[in-house]
Amino acid sequence: MNTTENTSTKFPKNSLWADINTALECACDAQDNGDLQQTFNYVKYASDLGDAYSEYILGLFYRTGTGVNADRQEALKLFISAAEKGCDQAYHSISSILTEMGLEEYLELNYDEAFRLFTEAAYIGNST
Repeated sequence: MNTTENTSTKFPKNSLWADINTALECACDAQDNGDLQQTFNYVKYASDLGDAYSEYILGLFYRTGTGVNADRQEALKLFISAAEKGCDQAYHSISSILTEMGLEEYLELNYDEAFRLFTEAAYIGNST
């Protein structure tokens, strides 16, 4: 599979599920070939289509700075979106980021929202 193709032209919008699966398969191929930037691009494409698990994976990219500059706030935003769409794995990452944040960064968040996220993570058994 040619990983240099533009993802927007490679996947016509005729079948959302097929697009997401194909994008994730291409991401795996790109990762196997050591092309982290292309892996990121394919996962982002699937995330842009609304796939919760892809949003979670994209959040991991932002959290670790893999294929993109590390951005904890963007990672948190993606984890929250993925969790709200039903991706249970995202709750663990949310609670981990909130736990790691320094006081100043933590206080920028809405306290009630942070408490809700910790509570949901604990409810599904993924609290840190």
